[in-house]
Amino acid sequence: MGQHSPIQKETRHVGQKAAKAKRGSTSSNDTAKILEQIARNSTMRIELDMKKDADEKAMNEEYVREMEYIRK
Repeated sequence: MGQHSPIQKETRHVGQKAAKAKRGSTSSNDTAKILEQIARNSTMRIELDMKKDADEKAMNEEYVREMEYIRK
């Protein structure tokens, strides 16, 4: 940087640590996103379980019909 530059770098004393950039607090935002994802996953899991139960019930009913047909 030249001497005529409008932006000048601030000097720090020897032994003084450089200041860290301030980070925005994203913990509450991240937490909300994680909770939403958990809710979506739970809903999808319930729907999959209900579909699986319905499929198993249909298969069992078909099996019973086949067994009755074989007996006749």
